[in-house]
Amino acid sequence: MSEYTGKTAVLRDLSFPYRFAQPTEASGECLFLLHGSGVDETTLVPLAKQIAPDAALVAARGRIPQEDGFRWFERITPTS
Repeated sequence: MSEYTGKTAVLRDLSFPYRFAQPTEASGECLFLLHGSGVDETTLVPLAKQIAPDAALVAARGRIPQEDGFRWFERITPTS
């Protein structure tokens, strides 16, 4: 299992904030991680490191702030 280089900072050079984690011994694989509602881009990183320990990880942050985190889509409130 590869070690990853230090903590990753939030990058903002794309149209969305994200973190990039590269293992010290990269395999050439890359996983793009999209989290669920109410969390952030770091939520899936531990699982991804177990699934593909030698893959580079791109963990994107949802664009819409929520109480305890972020989400990707506006919440739709049903009307009657």
